[in-house]
Amino acid sequence: DGLRPHLTKWHPRFRKWYGEALKKEKNEGRAPQDIQREFEGYTALVADLKALQPELVKYAEVLRQLAQGKEK
Repeated sequence: DGLRPHLTKWHPRFRKWYGEALKKEKNEGRAPQDIQREFEGYTALVADLKALQPELVKYAEVLRQLAQGKEK
């Protein structure tokens, strides 16, 4: 649950694409964020991550409670 399904879905494709994108002369000296926006699935990837964000916030709260031994 949580982040793993998102990473399993996106990371291999993005990593392969990004590695190839970095080799292109047109991307030399460009900011990583500018290159990443050109990923074919960028909009869907960002939407998927935004949908996951509330669950990650809940998870972080549970971890905080475990670490500190008290509620908010």
